[in-house]
Amino acid sequence: MLQKIKIGYKIAGLSIVALLGLIVISTFELMSLRTTLLEDRKEKIRAITEYAVSQANDFQKQVKAGALDQQAAIDAFYKVVSAGKYDGDIGYFFALTKDNIMVMHGANPALVGKDFTSVQDPNGAYFIRDLVAAGSNPNGGFSSYHWPKPGEPKELTFEKISFAHPLPWGAILGTGVYIDDVDVAFWDSAIWFITLSLAIIALLMLTGFWIGRDITNGLRKLSERMTYIANGDLDGHIEGQDRGDEVGDMARTVVAFREQARENLQLQQRQKQMETEAEQKRRKDVLEMASNLENRVKGLIQSISASISDMKKATANMQSATEMNSKLSGAVATATAQTSGNVQTVSAATEQLTASSDEIAQQIARSADIANQANDEATRTNETVTGLADAAQKIGDVAKLIGDIAEQTNLLALNATIEA
Repeated sequence: MLQKIKIGYKIAGLSIVALLGLIVISTFELMSLRTTLLEDRKEKIRAITEYAVSQANDFQKQVKAGALDQQAAIDAFYKVVSAGKYDGDIGYFFALTKDNIMVMHGANPALVGKDFTSVQDPNGAYFIRDLVAAGSNPNGGFSSYHWPKPGEPKELTFEKISFAHPLPWGAILGTGVYIDDVDVAFWDSAIWFITLSLAIIALLMLTGFWIGRDITNGLRKLSERMTYIANGDLDGHIEGQDRGDEVGDMARTVVAFREQARENLQLQQRQKQMETEAEQKRRKDVLEMASNLENRVKGLIQSISASISDMKKATANMQSATEMNSKLSGAVATATAQTSGNVQTVSAATEQLTASSDEIAQQIARSADIANQANDEATRTNETVTGLADAAQKIGDVAKLIGDIAEQTNLLALNATIEA
């Protein structure tokens, strides 16, 4: 899948992933920061409350020792803690009975004696009952609600978290801190984180864009140059050879590839030149062979033509001899008719001689036809070299046939003479 995505998009995707990771980490850190701030506030009011409870325990020890009576100890303790302030006099203590009756309030003494059982905060929470319930735990407990802040209009309420702890005489001591400053600190930190994140994001984007542009431009130029090389352009400059990254390695590889392509082109040109020279030499040799063959064929044709003329003369001579033999045969027949003892023999010889003469005439006619065919074949041989072999074969057959005819004619003539 990644092989189908361009490098620029991959780098942009990497930047986006880094951006998302930064956002997630920043969000987590901000939430952790808010949680840490709240835990710090909780730990602070827990420690203050436990310190105040330790003072109450000291007063209770005096009661047990008989140094103070119970109410005097309670009044003395409430007087001490009601005067105690922290966080710029915003933080104070208050005490409640388990029946939700306010018995001490360090910021607003007018609330002492008031029943808070049915009192709700702006969100509808019975926060005093929840706080008393949390403070009834031996180790104390926390409760959050909204309450007016000293120095601010009473109609304005702020989120507050309180810690309550039981006192030795059964009442509940509590104190709380407003956590709107936590939100302020949170948002201050959030703005700082967001500003830093935006700066990092901008840096990542610029760096990614610069790196991506550098890589893609280098690869694009290499791709264009390789296309030119593939099309036969081996003279252009290849950029990026001086780079120290992978693009530089690719550029140097392309240079080596181009040099190899040049060598291959030179080899191809030399090979083509050699093939051209070999083809020219081959054509020259063929032309010389054809010329020599043509001269030889012309000589053979002339020789064959002369032989055919001689054969025609020989045929004419044989025809004359045949006529002479016929005349001689007639004379022999006359002489034989006059000879009473050899009539039948001479008659048979005459008939045989006559038949032989007819056969000789037919053979001579066929020889003349074959000679004419040989002459035609010789003419066609002069026009095309490829028919030379067949014509030569036929001429050989004609010569052999003529020889056979001559030999047979001589034998027949000799036989006729002997028989005569």
